[in-house]
Amino acid sequence: MKSTKAWFAGAVAAALAVTGLAVASPAAQATAGEETIKLCGRVPTDGSTCSIAIDSQFLTTSPEEGVTLHVSVRGVPNVTVSLSAIVYEVRDADNRVMFAPLSDPVMVTPKKVKASDTVGVARASIKTRALPGEYTSQATVAVQPSDWRPVRGMVLNSADRYAGMDRVSLVSKRPRDRGFEAVPTKDGAFTRLLYNASSSGRYSVQLKQGTKWVPLDVNGPVQGAGAGITKLRGQLPVGLISGRYEMRVVNVTHGQTGLTPVGTPQQFMDWQLAMDSKLFNVYTTPGTWDLNGRKWRTTCEAYSATERCRTEIWATQILYQAGQFNRLDGWAFNNLTYKPSPRALWKGNPVGGNGTVGYRGEWTATDGRKWRVECDTATSGRNGCRAYAMAKVAEPVSAGATTYRVVDKWLFNNIVQFT
Repeated sequence: MKSTKAWFAGAVAAALAVTGLAVASPAAQATAGEETIKLCGRVPTDGSTCSIAIDSQFLTTSPEEGVTLHVSVRGVPNVTVSLSAIVYEVRDADNRVMFAPLSDPVMVTPKKVKASDTVGVARASIKTRALPGEYTSQATVAVQPSDWRPVRGMVLNSADRYAGMDRVSLVSKRPRDRGFEAVPTKDGAFTRLLYNASSSGRYSVQLKQGTKWVPLDVNGPVQGAGAGITKLRGQLPVGLISGRYEMRVVNVTHGQTGLTPVGTPQQFMDWQLAMDSKLFNVYTTPGTWDLNGRKWRTTCEAYSATERCRTEIWATQILYQAGQFNRLDGWAFNNLTYKPSPRALWKGNPVGGNGTVGYRGEWTATDGRKWRVECDTATSGRNGCRAYAMAKVAEPVSAGATTYRVVDKWLFNNIVQFT
């Protein structure tokens, strides 16, 4: 326990030694601010003449930023001193101690309990502010005299000479996005990390497509785990083409969107879609592709509340021209695909099964063309419909024949996908 209490003293000593300031322990610190001298009567070397102890309930939990800390103060009787909450971090990169004030100063005057006492006591309540952005991932807070600096004497938490400075770990509604635990797999699965995410919020990882932010959460927004690590499991969308994408993490409960630092590696993801990825779909991935020995070409465009993709295939077509059949190689229409949208959007439209689960039907359009559709079958797949149109096509009169005839056939025409 003693070594645990002394952690910050050792960390500060090590950090300051690295930066060229020889501070080996609290006892070795040679200077102190005026407020510390007022409280302790001298440069503090232990906790015999002064101490600042944060109430235990704050030390054993991880309260949220903005909390009011309650402290017990011991010091020179009848001398008013200024106390403040201070947030600090020992940086891993260079061991420097970074710190910032986290409250307005609070004036405290220790009083004797008995006339014979040499040390006065007081209670104080200190309202912390919202954490500065650079401290939202590793927010350690202490209460010290308002002019405290790492090079000045620190006030310990008791008369125990081995004791350290009381410290509280605060959690934030704005925890800093720490980026990927590992880059997304070829099938688009990934985990994003947050540190010290307040359990009062739920957090979502999102990707920007065009002007829209698209949630990628596997099971919806995740509740913050408090102190420590919160893991956000996500999945990139089917058909996401190769490129650089902006990403962010947001607190959807409290409307906090600035969790991903601008200009950092966390802000962007470079994605390369592989054709053997589960995310590749020749019907919804724009581009020209060689797949299964055939050439495919897909383009997509906005359509109502979703996107519609047109897929063509390089094929030999039999065309009836000037009284004869001719063979022509080129791009031929294959089908249309409507990307996932709510089933309710297709009410009144038989191509989407009129928005009804398991729909099957046939109809004749106003132009006289016949159609049929099936939804949620083994052929269409769950949450989808396939539509076919009756068309006249040329086919050989027999296998291997070079003469043709015109017949009516059902031709695959489009796919509708539901969310």
